[in-house]
Amino acid sequence: MDEARSLQPHLSGNDNLRLDEYFASIRDIEQRIQRAAQLPEPPRPDMAQPTGIPTNLQEHMRILCDLLVLAFQADVTRVSTFVLANEGSNRPYPIISVSE
Repeated sequence: MDEARSLQPHLSGNDNLRLDEYFASIRDIEQRIQRAAQLPEPPRPDMAQPTGIPTNLQEHMRILCDLLVLAFQADVTRVSTFVLANEGSNRPYPIISVSE
């Protein structure tokens, strides 16, 4: 901050404004982090934790979708990406009658 203050007399009005905006945004982030640290721990869902990856694809997909739902409900995230398989996998999906 001392270095920034020493720069201010040598900066134009627009540059001073940008520097102020920069420090204000940093302070805003610091305050948000402090507020987040004071929030109570979100309640944990009452459900059994899966052990390992299921060999059954349908069960695996169901667990992954349940995890996504829980993440949204607990406000752990607001964005998700869910990849079923890469484009060149040629994986069959017999669950929905796609055998090839």
